[in-house]
Amino acid sequence: MDFYNRRDYLDETELESKGISEIQTFYANKTIFITGASGFVGTLVLEKLLRTCKDLRKVYVLFRSSKRKNIQERLVEYFNDPVFERMKSENPTYYTQVTCVQGDLTLDQLGLSAEDRQAIVDNTQIILHVAATVKFDEHLADAYNINVKGTKTMIQLAELMKQLQSFVYVSTAYSNCDRKHIEEKFYDPVFSDEETITMLQHSERHELALLLPHILDRKPNTYTFTKTIAEDLVRESSGHLPVVVVRPSIVMPTLKEPFPYYSNDKNSVLSIAVGAGVGLLRVLSCANDNRLDMIPGDMTVNCILAASWSAAVTPDAAQVYNCVGYENPITLKQSLYANLENISESKESCDKALWVPHLIVVENNYILFFLYYFLHLLPGLFFSLAERYLNRKPMIMKIYRKLFFLNKTVRYFAFNNWSFTTDNSKSLLFKLNARDRELFDFNIMSVDWMNYYCFMGRCAARYVLKANDNKDNYYPKEMYKRKMKYIEPIDITIRWTFRLALVYLSYNMLCAVAV
Repeated sequence: MDFYNRRDYLDETELESKGISEIQTFYANKTIFITGASGFVGTLVLEKLLRTCKDLRKVYVLFRSSKRKNIQERLVEYFNDPVFERMKSENPTYYTQVTCVQGDLTLDQLGLSAEDRQAIVDNTQIILHVAATVKFDEHLADAYNINVKGTKTMIQLAELMKQLQSFVYVSTAYSNCDRKHIEEKFYDPVFSDEETITMLQHSERHELALLLPHILDRKPNTYTFTKTIAEDLVRESSGHLPVVVVRPSIVMPTLKEPFPYYSNDKNSVLSIAVGAGVGLLRVLSCANDNRLDMIPGDMTVNCILAASWSAAVTPDAAQVYNCVGYENPITLKQSLYANLENISESKESCDKALWVPHLIVVENNYILFFLYYFLHLLPGLFFSLAERYLNRKPMIMKIYRKLFFLNKTVRYFAFNNWSFTTDNSKSLLFKLNARDRELFDFNIMSVDWMNYYCFMGRCAARYVLKANDNKDNYYPKEMYKRKMKYIEPIDITIRWTFRLALVYLSYNMLCAVAV
């Protein structure tokens, strides 16, 4: 069949003159199948569709079963998230449009029941494949099963859909991070899917772990390694399926929709911001000029939905969209310092702050471990003793351990910069009419990153530390200062002692060299 039939609705000129959204019109009466709806990006995709495209027919969402709750109970709990409050008020009948199906990407045929599978095949016009494991340290076999096998199964399912108009695969801008310049095109993976299957079948898990550095080649982790293979599978299917690939960079909390600074994703940058904001993270290994390529979550979603529309209405070859902030950069150091400065100057603060916020950015490994010992390990031991004395659950050393491994995990990205081609993304944005640019804007040049990061502390406190916006969790700056008046003298004493110790050691070393 021809997957690229032109639209059967109003002419473009007529739509724009009436201020009608082409994308909304496209999604009207459509049935959509979404994977990864429980994740951050997937949640925002579903929320945006139900709120903005109220005339869609049905959305199938794939949920895994839980030992404690069935999928219907999970769905009820899922829609209790604050992110859906605005959608519920604007689309009260949303529940009739959502059908939850039980399945798992790692299982054959997604683990769908025969009835659910047939319903999806018969009715779906749009697939938004968002699901993935984003753990950098995931075992290769597990990362393959979710990121590659799951994508392969989705493609096989799509090939049975007679009404399919677009298939969007959400990848990552870093799938080809072994290259310094990443274009909007497909690249060959280190190993093909067949080669990877052979390797997994003939190796034990512990053998794969030992051989992993050689398997990955120049890839930093199993996430980027498997994402490249999945993209290659999408490329192979492009001859007979209307596929498109969207590659977002680091997906950050929302800029505007459904409300600013929402996130349910404890990604690396947000976790670092939290650690620094509460005063626990004092040392960070990062290149001073390292550009932090980010994209707000709502802009990512807008790009995904626009790409799906474009794939259906334009009979082009499979397109790749780099959804990145490359042309509007900010360094990691700038972003963190903006966050810390706002914490110091803000009129209110989170009560979970444990220490006076300070952050030292270093590039040298030896200096990093030296500072880590004095500024993380020793304070951590002090806090642990305090926890024991107060009969509290020991948490501080666990947090420091997580921060250390987090720093180690993101080190590759903190010391490398990439450039991206964004011609396809710009063309897609240009293709939108005036109304669609209002509803589905993903123009990264409109983002003021410094202002954005000034409010990241509140976002981190609410969604990572689970501090609610009420008087019990946020209080005036005067109370924050009252809390810190006992901590600041200790902090100053420690810092000056540390500096004097450095001067003393340096003096003794110079004297020893002179002799």
